[in-house]
Amino acid sequence: MSPALLSIALHAHTAAAEPVVYGYLPDWQDVQTDVPWDHITHLGLFAAEVDGAGALVQTTTWRSRAPLALAEAEPRGIQVELVLAVFDETRQRAALGSEASRAALADALEAEVVAVGAHGVNLD
Repeated sequence: MSPALLSIALHAHTAAAEPVVYGYLPDWQDVQTDVPWDHITHLGLFAAEVDGAGALVQTTTWRSRAPLALAEAEPRGIQVELVLAVFDETRQRAALGSEASRAALADALEAEVVAVGAHGVNLD
């Protein structure tokens, strides 16, 4: 088993043993005052969008709020994830409709998460 698959398998096994309490933070709520930090294990922070080619757009809010959320979350052991919000069906189909656009999206999401030091992605 590859190290990546082993890591996923171990995470899935560990995650099953403890409950996950997921909170979503939309961009109109405050990171420091509106999150029930003592009651969640994961925070989905809004948001980025995707264009039809798989490139991320509208990342300014995510990039400005992610460092604040991570500063609050990490000392508490809470994971922060980027929420990819794509409510337009045409863009969803375009971004997910080809292998090239899916690969571009996966690469862009990974780069965005790594750039701010977050823990993952939530597809909304």
